[in-house]
Amino acid sequence: MSTPGTIRDAIATKISNAYSSKTRIVRPRAIDQNNKQLLDDAYGVYIGSTSESDQNLGMHLSVKSTEIIVVLTKKIYTLENNHEGEASVEDALCDEKEVIIQNVADIKFEGVDASLVDLIYSGDDGGEYIFVEKNNYLALNITFSLLYSKDKTYCN
Repeated sequence: MSTPGTIRDAIATKISNAYSSKTRIVRPRAIDQNNKQLLDDAYGVYIGSTSESDQNLGMHLSVKSTEIIVVLTKKIYTLENNHEGEASVEDALCDEKEVIIQNVADIKFEGVDASLVDLIYSGDDGGEYIFVEKNNYLALNITFSLLYSKDKTYCN
Protein backbone atom coordinates (compact mmCIF):
# COMPACT_ATOMS: atom_id res chain seq x y z
CA MET A 1 0.00 0.00 0.00
CA SER A 2 1.16 3.56 -0.66
CA THR A 3 2.29 5.82 2.18
CA PRO A 4 -0.85 8.01 1.97
CA GLY A 5 -3.02 4.89 2.10
CA THR A 6 -1.13 3.52 5.10
CA ILE A 7 -1.41 6.82 6.97
CA ARG A 8 -5.13 7.19 6.07
CA ASP A 9 -5.77 3.75 7.56
CA ALA A 10 -3.69 4.54 10.67
CA ILE A 11 -5.71 7.73 11.23
CA ALA A 12 -8.99 5.82 10.81
CA THR A 13 -7.80 3.27 13.39
CA LYS A 14 -6.88 6.05 15.83
CA ILE A 15 -10.34 7.61 15.48
CA SER A 16 -12.08 4.25 15.83
CA ASN A 17 -10.10 3.49 18.99
CA ALA A 18 -10.78 6.92 20.50
CA TYR A 19 -14.48 6.97 19.57
CA SER A 20 -15.78 3.42 19.38
CA SER A 21 -19.39 4.64 19.12
CA LYS A 22 -18.72 6.56 15.90
CA THR A 23 -19.66 5.03 12.56
CA ARG A 24 -17.25 5.20 9.62
CA ILE A 25 -18.75 7.02 6.64
CA VAL A 26 -18.83 5.03 3.41
CA ARG A 27 -18.41 8.09 1.14
CA PRO A 28 -16.44 10.76 3.05
CA ARG A 29 -15.91 12.93 -0.07
CA ALA A 30 -19.68 13.25 -0.64
CA ILE A 31 -21.29 13.33 2.78
CA ASP A 32 -24.81 13.91 1.48
CA GLN A 33 -24.61 10.63 -0.47
CA ASN A 34 -24.41 8.55 2.71
CA ASN A 35 -27.31 6.93 4.53
CA LYS A 36 -28.65 9.26 7.23
CA GLN A 37 -28.17 6.64 9.97
CA LEU A 38 -24.45 6.67 9.22
CA LEU A 39 -24.19 10.43 9.74
CA ASP A 40 -25.66 10.82 13.24
CA ASP A 41 -22.22 10.52 14.86
CA ALA A 42 -19.67 9.58 12.23
CA TYR A 43 -16.21 10.02 10.76
CA GLY A 44 -14.50 9.44 7.45
CA VAL A 45 -10.94 9.73 6.19
CA TYR A 46 -9.80 10.26 2.63
CA ILE A 47 -6.71 11.21 0.63
CA GLY A 48 -6.70 14.69 -0.89
CA SER A 49 -4.34 16.37 -3.31
CA THR A 50 -0.62 15.64 -3.61
CA SER A 51 2.19 17.97 -4.62
CA GLU A 52 5.96 18.13 -4.61
CA SER A 53 7.41 19.68 -1.48
CA ASP A 54 10.25 22.19 -1.48
CA GLN A 55 12.23 19.85 0.73
CA ASN A 56 14.87 17.56 -0.70
CA LEU A 57 16.42 14.65 1.20
CA GLY A 58 19.35 14.08 -1.09
CA MET A 59 20.10 13.26 -4.68
CA HIS A 60 17.68 10.32 -4.92
CA LEU A 61 14.93 11.25 -2.43
CA SER A 62 12.28 13.92 -2.80
CA VAL A 63 9.50 14.86 -0.41
CA LYS A 64 5.86 14.73 -1.42
CA SER A 65 3.06 16.50 0.40
CA THR A 66 -0.40 14.92 0.49
CA GLU A 67 -3.52 16.14 2.23
CA ILE A 68 -5.32 13.64 4.45
CA ILE A 69 -8.82 14.86 5.30
CA VAL A 70 -10.82 13.70 8.31
CA VAL A 71 -14.56 14.35 8.19
CA LEU A 72 -16.63 14.41 11.39
CA THR A 73 -20.44 14.58 11.34
CA LYS A 74 -23.10 14.95 14.00
CA LYS A 75 -26.84 15.26 13.77
CA ILE A 76 -28.26 18.56 15.00
CA TYR A 77 -31.18 18.02 17.34
CA THR A 78 -32.79 21.42 17.66
CA LEU A 79 -36.03 23.26 17.36
CA GLU A 80 -36.45 26.08 14.86
CA ASN A 81 -35.87 28.93 17.35
CA ASN A 82 -33.44 27.14 19.69
CA HIS A 83 -29.77 27.53 18.85
CA GLU A 84 -28.47 25.58 21.84
CA GLY A 85 -28.67 22.27 19.98
CA GLU A 86 -26.46 23.57 17.19
CA ALA A 87 -24.01 25.12 19.66
CA SER A 88 -23.66 21.88 21.61
CA VAL A 89 -22.96 19.94 18.40
CA GLU A 90 -20.38 22.54 17.38
CA ASP A 91 -18.70 22.29 20.80
CA ALA A 92 -18.63 18.48 20.63
CA LEU A 93 -17.04 18.53 17.17
CA CYS A 94 -14.39 20.99 18.35
CA ASP A 95 -13.58 18.79 21.36
CA GLU A 96 -13.33 15.71 19.13
CA LYS A 97 -11.10 17.60 16.71
CA GLU A 98 -8.60 18.35 19.48
CA VAL A 99 -8.46 14.69 20.53
CA ILE A 100 -7.98 13.59 16.92
CA ILE A 101 -5.18 16.13 16.36
CA GLN A 102 -3.36 14.75 19.40
CA ASN A 103 -3.88 11.13 18.33
CA VAL A 104 -2.73 11.81 14.77
CA ALA A 105 0.40 13.54 16.07
CA ASP A 106 1.38 10.25 17.76
CA ILE A 107 1.42 8.39 14.42
CA LYS A 108 4.75 9.88 13.37
CA PHE A 109 6.41 8.35 16.45
CA GLU A 110 4.93 4.88 16.04
CA GLY A 111 6.91 3.69 13.00
CA VAL A 112 3.78 3.17 10.89
CA ASP A 113 5.60 3.89 7.61
CA ALA A 114 9.37 4.27 7.09
CA SER A 115 8.94 6.99 4.45
CA LEU A 116 6.91 9.25 6.78
CA VAL A 117 8.72 12.57 7.23
CA ASP A 118 6.02 14.54 9.08
CA LEU A 119 2.28 14.64 9.71
CA ILE A 120 0.97 18.09 10.60
CA TYR A 121 -2.44 19.56 11.37
CA SER A 122 -3.10 22.14 8.64
CA GLY A 123 -6.52 23.46 9.64
CA ASP A 124 -10.23 22.87 9.30
CA ASP A 125 -13.11 24.34 7.34
CA GLY A 126 -15.04 25.64 10.37
CA GLY A 127 -17.93 23.27 9.73
CA GLU A 128 -20.75 23.17 7.24
CA TYR A 129 -24.41 22.23 7.26
CA ILE A 130 -25.45 19.07 5.50
CA PHE A 131 -29.10 18.25 4.85
CA VAL A 132 -29.86 14.57 4.25
CA GLU A 133 -33.29 12.95 4.20
CA LYS A 134 -34.98 15.75 6.20
CA ASN A 135 -32.23 15.85 8.84
CA ASN A 136 -29.67 18.54 9.62
CA TYR A 137 -26.06 17.63 10.27
CA LEU A 138 -22.94 19.59 11.01
CA ALA A 139 -19.82 18.35 9.23
CA LEU A 140 -16.28 19.39 10.06
CA ASN A 141 -13.39 18.72 7.64
CA ILE A 142 -9.99 18.53 9.33
CA THR A 143 -6.92 18.64 7.09
CA PHE A 144 -3.53 17.12 7.84
CA SER A 145 -0.43 17.54 5.68
CA LEU A 146 1.45 14.31 5.19
CA LEU A 147 5.09 14.73 4.15
CA TYR A 148 6.78 11.57 2.95
CA SER A 149 9.91 10.64 1.06
CA LYS A 150 9.83 9.24 -2.44
CA ASP A 151 12.67 7.62 -4.33
CA LYS A 152 13.55 9.72 -7.40
CA THR A 153 15.63 7.05 -9.11
CA TYR A 154 14.02 5.40 -12.07
CA CYS A 155 15.09 2.14 -13.64
CA ASN A 156 14.58 1.78 -17.39
